[in-house]
Amino acid sequence: MIFALLVWCTPLLICQAAEARYNVVKIIEGSGTTIPDAGGINQKGEVVGSMHMFGDTRFWLWSNGVRNDVLLGNGLRGTAKALNNHGQVVGAFLTGEDYRDDWVITIPVYHAFVWNPGSRSLRDLGTFGGWNSAATWINDQGVIGGAADVWDDRLPFITQRGLKRSLQSLISNPTGWNLALETHYVAADGRIWGLGTFGSKDHIYEMTPETNGMYRIRSRGVIEGIRAQVFAFNEYGQAVGIVTLNEPRGDAFFWDGTTTVLLGDLGHPGTYPYAINRDAATGFYGVCLLAPVSPVPLEFSHHELNPDGLHLEVHGGAGKSLVVEYTSDFVEWATLAASTNLIGRRNFTDLNTTNAMFRAYRARLLVP
Repeated sequence: MIFALLVWCTPLLICQAAEARYNVVKIIEGSGTTIPDAGGINQKGEVVGSMHMFGDTRFWLWSNGVRNDVLLGNGLRGTAKALNNHGQVVGAFLTGEDYRDDWVITIPVYHAFVWNPGSRSLRDLGTFGGWNSAATWINDQGVIGGAADVWDDRLPFITQRGLKRSLQSLISNPTGWNLALETHYVAADGRIWGLGTFGSKDHIYEMTPETNGMYRIRSRGVIEGIRAQVFAFNEYGQAVGIVTLNEPRGDAFFWDGTTTVLLGDLGHPGTYPYAINRDAATGFYGVCLLAPVSPVPLEFSHHELNPDGLHLEVHGGAGKSLVVEYTSDFVEWATLAASTNLIGRRNFTDLNTTNAMFRAYRARLLVP
């Protein structure tokens, strides 16, 4: 079979406003008995998060505009913090154990986990000998970041090929750095990004791998304010989080690599960004999605022919309605699917490709 891919937009839509504009897409909201919590977003635009109810915590997956609750298996409950493009999810689950702290308060035990969508099974990542741990990031190579307890402290870690190591212990030039416990991003080339303090300032750091298994650390920039907390990075090293400029409240921010941009609260105090992908689509507590309305023309960013059909990924036109069409003669075009491209990236599948000798596809925005 031969196929071709074509895309175009109308001149009117290409020339629309050059300013940065965003669509707010509501995913889930709480009630008097439920509290939703945002987790992570992958490059497919899939979002994970958690729902806290009286005596129960479970996680959910949102994909192509549909949200579904996901079971961890064996009656386990927990929170989801991140997912990769393979659908693997990490977070923390309740082990069923508990302990009493110094004030004789009973504390439930959480352990970091990775959940695999194929087997729908959970793997316990354990701790450094203490009670609790939590995983906050996983990349497409399966490298996991998080934080785990030792007996009297808590340390950020990375887990790779079954080996869990403290990040602080891997720094080859430790000259006063103190790494925060929040999200640490591991890029495909092995670099690690995160938040740390150095010289009484909050820095976005980069750890570069060396041949001996250690890392050299450097500052990529300072987040000015009383204190900062980073929730997520994307593959470009951009970050989102909250920064406290004036007590007592913090402000949501986006860091583009050089500049800190305050995002506001969408009219609801206590709104914070919890995740970001490379299209700068950001998950907020509440839970909604802040997606850029992009003037970028459409493109077929990925295609793959499988036994079940041809899979197409369309990129561009965030927040706009689009249609994917096909033809065998460039005269008559038929509609494969029409959809609103909520975050600027949408997947389509043509299930009827096996009997066609030639088929061309085009994607175009629909003018209101």
